[in-house]
Amino acid sequence: MISQEEWDRLDDGARVARLAALARQLPVSVASIAVREHTLGNVTRRVGVLCCGEQELVLVPSAEHVVGFDIERGWEPDVDERRSWQDSVEDFGIEISLEEYLARVLRRRRRVEVPAMLVDTRAREVGFRRIDPSDPSVAGLVAEHAGQHGTLTAYEGGRRVRIRAALDRAIEVDVAEPSTHADVLAELARDGARPPTSDEWEYLCDGGAGTLFRWGNHVPMDRYPTDVSPEESAWRRAWVLSAGTLARPAEGFAWSFDLHRRPNAHGLRIAFDPYHLELTTDPLVRRGGDGGSAICGGTGYLLGWLPLASAFVDEAVPGGEISVGYTYVRRCFVLS
Repeated sequence: MISQEEWDRLDDGARVARLAALARQLPVSVASIAVREHTLGNVTRRVGVLCCGEQELVLVPSAEHVVGFDIERGWEPDVDERRSWQDSVEDFGIEISLEEYLARVLRRRRRVEVPAMLVDTRAREVGFRRIDPSDPSVAGLVAEHAGQHGTLTAYEGGRRVRIRAALDRAIEVDVAEPSTHADVLAELARDGARPPTSDEWEYLCDGGAGTLFRWGNHVPMDRYPTDVSPEESAWRRAWVLSAGTLARPAEGFAWSFDLHRRPNAHGLRIAFDPYHLELTTDPLVRRGGDGGSAICGGTGYLLGWLPLASAFVDEAVPGGEISVGYTYVRRCFVLS
């Protein structure tokens, strides 16, 4: 096990040597090793990276950290955020204050211990199984999608099938397979991994920033996090009003705020899309999103962004299957 204090004392050459020793403990093949610097918000870290094919693992040294968020510690919504909240209050008849709402959905500040671990830089989707596009059970749907670009979701033989066609006409086909939290944990355990605990996930997301979002305390109030710009947000509203007939501009839209899309100080791509729910070791606690509930419900921009707050928690229904198409998991290899 390596502590954060020990890691910070090492130079990059010594860090690479430690990473090489850790790589020999892994049940997966490591192609290359690197040390990179990542900065987001008020946190900068030198991060150890193990490249394992298409996936990368980062080293998170052990340490004791403060996580969570307490609104009384000085956070104040700006004028636009307060206005967005007030609009939500009026539209949905909310009868509590913003401060009371945040106290309900955000975990309070507390001190937690995080073990040294190697963590996936990207969570992977669970609930779908990749099959060959030529499989007879989906060949008809693939033929219907031929020549198109984008994603088609349909049902064939009682199964949910997702077809993705890239611009180069490459096609990927996934079939939904009902599974439970226990199924996912069992699959990870076969490789010696597990998801993070809820506390670990919160630290992995926040990275020590201590702000409402890992990049700071505020977000733009002219779009949802799934929109790249105010112009795209306006186009989406017009597209809905047109019953889906309004064409997307050929030139597309350019990102004008992307802090939630960037790797955080740990080098993790995390909590960037509220539709994505990440599993933790607790079957009743998901992190990183709300499954898109706030955005789909049209609850306003502030409530649409809050599921990306590091301390935000989404609770699952006891005993239910995972929500296919919305559920992701991030492997953690705890180091001894």
